[in-house]
Amino acid sequence: MPVRVEASAAEAEADVGDEGAPARVAALEAELEQLAQDRAERLARELAELDERRAAAAAELARLAEEAERTAAARRSAEAAVDEARRARRERDGAVEAARRAAARAGAELAGVNQFLRAHAGAPGGAPSRGGSAPPPRRSRAAPPPACGARRAGSRSAAPP
Repeated sequence: MPVRVEASAAEAEADVGDEGAPARVAALEAELEQLAQDRAERLARELAELDERRAAAAAELARLAEEAERTAAARRSAEAAVDEARRARRERDGAVEAARRAAARAGAELAGVNQFLRAHAGAPGGAPSRGGSAPPPRRSRAAPPPACGARRAGSRSAAPP
């Protein structure tokens, strides 16, 4: 190691020095200080811009959260209305089905009564009922039965309601 120390010492003696070096070092240090200050200002501006964007995003988040809550409340209300409408429709469908059953029952009873009346009632004018045993007399196709003709004639002359 003594060889290195001697070589360094010889170099230091041979170095004549640079008289403008301290001024250049001072200029470089000033430039470094200016760059550090510019960087700090730029970072402060960027930080302020990011903070503004964060605040705007937080406000937008709050607005969207409020809108989402309103929408969810409207959806819950609509679902409740749909459920109520479905329940009412089921009730109406049940009432309609009950009415159909009652109408079918009444129709069946009416058919039974009509059959009974045809079988047991006398013919007009006191004549005995055919009771379904003999076929009705044949009529010509050109002339309608007397009762139908009266109805048809009356319906043509009557004014519509």
